[in-house]
Amino acid sequence: PRSPRSLVLVLGLLFGFACSSTPEDETLVRLRSEFSDPPASARPDAFWTWLNGSVNRERMTTEMEAMRAAGFSRLQVWDVRAHQDPENVVPAGPAFLSDAWLENLAFAEGEARRLGRELGLVASSGWNAGGDWVKPEDALQGLYLSQQTLTGPADFAGRLSFPAVPEHAPRGDNGRPLVWETVAVQAYELKTGDSPFEPTRVVDLGEHVDGDGNLNWRVPQGRWRVRWFISAHTGQRLIVPSPNSAGLQIDFFDAEDSRRYFHHVCDRLESALGPLADSALRYLEVFRTRYGYDARPWLALLAPEDAGLAPGEAGERFLHDWTRLVSDLMIERHYRIGQAVLAERGLFLSAEAGGPGPPIWNSCPVDALGALGAVGLMRG
Repeated sequence: PRSPRSLVLVLGLLFGFACSSTPEDETLVRLRSEFSDPPASARPDAFWTWLNGSVNRERMTTEMEAMRAAGFSRLQVWDVRAHQDPENVVPAGPAFLSDAWLENLAFAEGEARRLGRELGLVASSGWNAGGDWVKPEDALQGLYLSQQTLTGPADFAGRLSFPAVPEHAPRGDNGRPLVWETVAVQAYELKTGDSPFEPTRVVDLGEHVDGDGNLNWRVPQGRWRVRWFISAHTGQRLIVPSPNSAGLQIDFFDAEDSRRYFHHVCDRLESALGPLADSALRYLEVFRTRYGYDARPWLALLAPEDAGLAPGEAGERFLHDWTRLVSDLMIERHYRIGQAVLAERGLFLSAEAGGPGPPIWNSCPVDALGALGAVGLMRG
């Protein structure tokens, strides 16, 4: 019979021990034997890079035998771009999870069986979950805003400037993102001095603006900062994928996106390998539910370039709550969902600790320990 396989975010063969009570002398013999020749569960694993997705089967066998001789128990296939190859020595191989690519993986899996090794797979090309099969509506979303200053009393009728989104975000014929929606349109009265931010001074302009950003508003006395917040495509694509494997990243905060992604990867693997084992609430609504207050009046604090806003004690609490929820949702709706999907197929999710984080990537929002606690196999 075929033995079980596991995904370390990823695919692999599991070898373990049956634990049973034994006489003391047999236990000592076993301990001595396993100390001199450790079992697979006690040996290290290593990334096995398939640069540009290009592999040679004879060379694959040579490398796998060498890694077995070096004592590695698991090899984790990583399809990734040859990032520093100015002379293009490494040719471009087939696209990640394509039929041709899966034929190479099936060969590697057969060799892993022959050599008694576990085989793992980083479940994307490059890093971060995504691929050419990810549709724009399933891609990563971000919060963006535009702002302008109005002075009253006066009647204002005009179109607000559309919030700037990343240049590489997919766009429609009108130049706007393919997928976007208004989160809030607000006005905040500007006072002299550096006084703490007061959410009671935020005026909701939602009923005065249409779906295209046309605002009709009787501006009260004073100077007002008008902000238009939208949720839209980040346009973020995979980082250093192999040449034929570029694609959009999924939305890590959407549980269904994560489920679709992991099921797609597993379905493609099973199409080549057989069975891998033998055997939305909106963000602001979730915020209100968990923290007991409305985040909308505080959204202006997410624009740190606006030097006129001093958060104050209550504002610092909002920023803490917002950051905490970003982390919690990514853990719950990506890491934990991924582990649950893979567990249904007898597999494990292995992931880095929500990284790379600062100082490499200052925007990485995840509590590392919380992320590691949600997966089946932890990686630092």
